[in-house]
Amino acid sequence: MNTTSLLVQALKPAPFVPPDLIVTGYMRTVIEIAFDLCICATLCLVGVVTNILDLAVFARQGYKTTVNISMSFIAFFDLVKSLSGLAHRLYGPLLLYDAALAKTWENYTRGSLAFVQTFAVYTCSVLAGYVAVERCLCVLIPFSVKTLLTPRVTWVAMATISIVTNGSFWVVYAFYDYGWDWSPTFNATIGIFKYSEFYWRNLDLVVTYYNIMGIVWPFTSLVIIFVSTVVITYQLRKSSQFRNTSKATSKIPLNAYSTNAEKNESIMGESNTSRLSPRDKQVVKMLLAIIIIYIIALLPRIILFIAKCFEPELYFFKKYHNLFFVLAYSLFILDFINSTVNFFIYIAMSSQFRATLMDMFRPNSSKRIHSLA
Repeated sequence: MNTTSLLVQALKPAPFVPPDLIVTGYMRTVIEIAFDLCICATLCLVGVVTNILDLAVFARQGYKTTVNISMSFIAFFDLVKSLSGLAHRLYGPLLLYDAALAKTWENYTRGSLAFVQTFAVYTCSVLAGYVAVERCLCVLIPFSVKTLLTPRVTWVAMATISIVTNGSFWVVYAFYDYGWDWSPTFNATIGIFKYSEFYWRNLDLVVTYYNIMGIVWPFTSLVIIFVSTVVITYQLRKSSQFRNTSKATSKIPLNAYSTNAEKNESIMGESNTSRLSPRDKQVVKMLLAIIIIYIIALLPRIILFIAKCFEPELYFFKKYHNLFFVLAYSLFILDFINSTVNFFIYIAMSSQFRATLMDMFRPNSSKRIHSLA
């Protein structure tokens, strides 16, 4: 019997055996090995390293700018997401040592660490929404926003968002009970988790509440991010067109083709975006790339939650248990790509981030502190 067959046998659901509807148990297990234990585990490991580096760079640069504060919060929850995801997937290596122990670890962490990972996803999405609004205001009112959204205000806002978003999901930890049961599959007693008495007693209420929260947070964030992205893109393009027009007409006397009223209207119409410094514009473009990635990652999650509302059996331990797992594994890949990619965007688009990172690994170099831009 080859290694894949052994893993497939070890990963068969126990004691709950779902019906083979759309996706069979064997198909789910093979996809779990490929998607969850290989791809997701690798992305988690990369995410732990990259987010630690992100936090180290931001700490070295200092927190005098709101960008470093907000992106540090996002990096922290991306780190939490990656660490919890990696810890949960330790049942993969444990299979090589003890299949029953691996199944126990998988069951116990699926109802705990797996939710930590999921709630970190929601928190990051709401934080990204705040960043999108902040950058949008930076483009629209670049001077006023510096007095409105100070570093202290940003600290308070990001901390409040983190607590409220996470807190809205804490009831989920009461959904499951943990215990031990004999498994004929493993010929041993293994740890199991199942729906708790609290869950069954409040079934309609808790399921409705969880589905609403699972839609409201990412959907609200998605709308805010999308609108802010459209506004930012429009203003940057408008500013670029204005600069090009100004260069083309700079040698022509203004009174040769316009009245004073037209001149004033032109200046006032472009004053905000033209005042944005090249550094701020680069920061906006960099964060715009990060925001677009959040849009790509959030859409499938929202679609899945809407599908759950129409088909309540699309969930753990229910009729479409196998299908739900396969869809969840696909979402996890997007989540972990999202949690690892920011570091590479910073490297590609921020010269100061690159410089600070290089300084961290050159102990004999001069100690220069750079901002994110």
